Amino acid sequence: MQVSGGTPKEFTLKLMDEKCLSGAAIKRSTSPSVATWAELHHAVATASAGMTIEINGKIKANDGSQTIDGNSYPNKDEITIDKNLTIQGKGTDAELDANQKNRIFNITAGKTLILKNIALKNGEAPAGASGGGAVFVSGSLEISGAVTISPSSGKGKNDVYLKSGTKITVKGDLSPAGGIVAHITPENYTGAPEVIVIDNAVTQHPAEIKDMFNITPQASGYHQLQSKQNNPKTIIVKQGTVISSNSWSTLKSQIQGASNGDYFIVENNVTATSTDFGQIEISKNLTIQGKDSGVEIDAAQKSRIFKVASGKNLTLKNLTLKNAKDNTEASIHGSGGGGVYADAASNIELIDVTIKDCETAGSGPGIRIDYKNPGGGYLLLKNSKIMNNTYNPVGYNGYSISGGGVGLPYIDYTAVIDGCEILGNKIDLRPISNTDQYLNVKGCGIDGGNVNLIIKGKTKIENNTFIPKPGKKVKSYGMGIYNQFGTITIGENGASHENSPIIKGHTKPNNVASGSLFEGQALHVNDFTWYSGQITNNGGSHNAVKVRGTFTNPNNLQAN
Repeated sequence: MQVSGGTPKEFTLKLMDEKCLSGAAIKRSTSPSVATWAELHHAVATASAGMTIEINGKIKANDGSQTIDGNSYPNKDEITIDKNLTIQGKGTDAELDANQKNRIFNITAGKTLILKNIALKNGEAPAGASGGGAVFVSGSLEISGAVTISPSSGKGKNDVYLKSGTKITVKGDLSPAGGIVAHITPENYTGAPEVIVIDNAVTQHPAEIKDMFNITPQASGYHQLQSKQNNPKTIIVKQGTVISSNSWSTLKSQIQGASNGDYFIVENNVTATSTDFGQIEISKNLTIQGKDSGVEIDAAQKSRIFKVASGKNLTLKNLTLKNAKDNTEASIHGSGGGGVYADAASNIELIDVTIKDCETAGSGPGIRIDYKNPGGGYLLLKNSKIMNNTYNPVGYNGYSISGGGVGLPYIDYTAVIDGCEILGNKIDLRPISNTDQYLNVKGCGIDGGNVNLIIKGKTKIENNTFIPKPGKKVKSYGMGIYNQFGTITIGENGASHENSPIIKGHTKPNNVASGSLFEGQALHVNDFTWYSGQITNNGGSHNAVKVRGTFTNPNNLQAN
């Protein structure tokens, strides 16, 4: 070292590890990787604002402590975020388990915590706290990737508490383990507070993001997370209105008299009678939810259940829709859709919903999304069942028929099926009378035209079929799924087969006429990407799948 203005001298330069001579910690300028709770305490305390801290593996709180750089840090206790930081997983198994000893993070006002690819478990809010077992937010929380703050058993139990005016910002696509990102406990449930904002960089549909979050119930009343009417990328808390009557006309009257954005809770089973029936028309954006999973709306074969006006959005939760019937002939626009009828301009969500034992004379006796130019709508089926529905084309004398369970539009549309069951739906060919040599039957489970169809989670598409017309030859295309011009993606990259879709049991019906032709009994599709899952027992490897366009199969999966 050269010192000017004097006789040259030798100096010894000694670097002090993490401390200056006074003992004060020097702020880190590199990104630390931590493997214990104490190391995380130390890393947060010594980090410079804007730094990234990596969690190396699974970290579990305990009653011990650790000395780091001469200071003792506990292997438990909440971690205060008093500067802008990113905390992310290093690898795929990063986890902070509070072991029910403490809250995990407390974000102070004006500061931002960014979480990426990490699980927070078993966080416990302090006694008497309003909530926030996992994260207490007075500042800002941003998340992306495989963030999982779940499960939660209620307020203060591994939940995210949002002080009034604060929110969660979703900065990138989400892939939480188990499907749920977090349980939110807002300080204020009234006045439709904004609690989630979805960044424009997110490619997932806002409805799909919304349904990755739950809201902590209050002691009284019903609340749900709902997209803001004029901005679907902003999620608000909405208070519900209870329908306690079991009268069909009361249910119909309250729903048809609703305001835009209303949220209804159906407390009791509702069954149509010979004098009290008729389709329920949805002319506003609505949510209709059963009080619990046992609530049924039974049309008693008197009518369709829900008809959604063009461009309107409907969310159904915790309901069973059954015994619907619609006799509108198949060639007429507006036919089909016994449980739910909508068109390609609408967004429809079914979560924990069963549609069963419905019968229509048009496509999609369970759900029908009809043609509507220019399309662009969205269907989300999550943890739902479409089962034992029948397309019975009375009065139709054409040669081609499709859509035994779900009928999707022949125009631009997106459908996501996640953790569902499409089972035992059928098309009855016996009423058709024409002179053609063959009847074409397509998509006894799901029929789509120009649809981007995404099937994931532990979805089961099984045993969908048709009833032959005696002596009439058949050309069968995609007994499980038919998609003429669009794309289909099955499974998720990196997912196990056990947690992925299975398509099986689409075999030739008994008594089908000799000379009938079968092509792609499980799938008959245009472009097909297959990441994970099983396609099995569908007529053998030579005839299970027919791909007319591009087939992407990165894991070399085999169908039969």
